[in-house]
Amino acid sequence: MSETDEGRDSTTSSDAGMQSFSYLFSGIVLYGGLGWLLDRFLHIGWLLPAGLLVGMAAGIYLVIKRFGSGA
Repeated sequence: MSETDEGRDSTTSSDAGMQSFSYLFSGIVLYGGLGWLLDRFLHIGWLLPAGLLVGMAAGIYLVIKRFGSGA
């Protein structure tokens, strides 16, 4: 196995940190954005905070699923 193959199999800690951050950030942006759009069109004031919370929960779920130690 060459050095590049080993690099593909294992994730460095900085890569894992950036992936974790990306999952959390993209979940918040995606669901927060959807909540904001629905707030604007439906004139309901609680969908943005709900979208942000759902996005945060989804990001945390993905981080645990991806990097959790459960086998």
